[in-house]
Amino acid sequence: MAPVDPFTVTASDLLAATTLSVSVAPVAIRRFVERADELSAQLREIPETLTLEAVDSPHEAAAMAAFYASVKACLYKAGAQTGNAWVTASKICARKRPQLFPVRDRVVMTLLGLKGNYADDWPVFAALIGDAEIRGHLDAAVQRAAQQKCVGLGDPGLRLRHLDVALWMSGR
Repeated sequence: MAPVDPFTVTASDLLAATTLSVSVAPVAIRRFVERADELSAQLREIPETLTLEAVDSPHEAAAMAAFYASVKACLYKAGAQTGNAWVTASKICARKRPQLFPVRDRVVMTLLGLKGNYADDWPVFAALIGDAEIRGHLDAAVQRAAQQKCVGLGDPGLRLRHLDVALWMSGR
């Protein structure tokens, strides 16, 4: 869903998140607007091209955690319409950095045996997407799906997004 501004949380981002079966309450939208400068500054600390499997510095991990916490705080204080703001926060963060933030929800967490704590979850996703065998299978599945009529995969290079979908579909 266009436009995608890599350094600003926009109405388009919040609307895109709602297509993934979450709600963003009006008061949360107001909080995103009120904290726009802070969120933009945090996004500028996270390189657009950084991938989850390549995170190797404490600064990168801290920048990710800070942005995630700020997004979650906007939702939590607003009483997001989901069971826990971490799911919606995960989806908004994934929208801003699709190769860096995994989409985490109860279906995927249950499948992987995780508890929904980003500090524990992100390394698991990094190991999965960083595994050459998994990447090969995922790329082959994406290539097969792309050859089907009426299948829109978006950017075929967004492996983490495709892993998210494969995990979610497997968990369902």
